[in-house]
Formats: sequence, C-alpha cells, structure tokens
Amino acid sequence: MPAAFDEQERLAIDERLLLGALDALRRGGLNASSVERLARAAGIAKGSFYAFYPSKEALFMAALERIEAEYRRRFVEAIGASGSPRERLMRALYKALEAVEEEPALRFLDAQAAERLARALPPERIAAH
Repeated sequence: MPAAFDEQERLAIDERLLLGALDALRRGGLNASSVERLARAAGIAKGSFYAFYPSKEALFMAALERIEAEYRRRFVEAIGASGSPRERLMRALYKALEAVEEEPALRFLDAQAAERLARALPPERIAAH
C-alpha cells in the first residue's frame, strides 16, 4: 500500500516525476523509461507512482503539457511585442520554430507516439489539445 504523503511531499514528488518524464522524453520518447525507473528516480515505490498518475502515458502527457505551456508562452510574448502586425507575426512564428528546434523531446513525437497517448488517455484529455 502506498505511503500517505502530505501536500508538500506530493508537490515535490510530482515535480520529480515530471522532471524524470521530461528527461526520458528528451532522451528517447515514451519508451525511454519505465514506471519503475521513474518512481525510483522520484524517490518513491513503484506502487506509489499510481497515487500520482494512473499510467506512464498520463505522466508523459503532463510533461508534454509543460513543454506546450512554455511553447505558448514564447509565442504569446513574441506576438504581444511592439511592431507592425506582420513583424509581430513573423517574430512569433520564428519563436515557435525556435522552441521546436531547442526542445529535444519534440524530436521523438511522431504519429506512433501520438496514437499511443490517444489510446491510453481519456478522450477528453486528448480533445483538450
């Protein structure tokens, strides 16, 4: 039975799990780690992992959502800067492409990975993206 964690521990463990998932995504995509390795790296038992995420795919989706948030932040920041509409749009598109180039995890996202996530996650989670 997983140990009970207080709120501060839960937040710290969740952050370690997310960082572990981001690292795995950057090293090789969805297959670059297992629940057991992710849990061990976060300092919890494998069974405790499921108190945080229902599956490895759910954790990896949360990690991808973090990448997406940074991607959107860059885009919005660039489009909100000064200049003509054309200049702002060009700057925003450049920043978006730059973010894709700089984020190694995005190199491992392909149709197979997207299909795997779609099969493993609730439809409403996928529809949100």
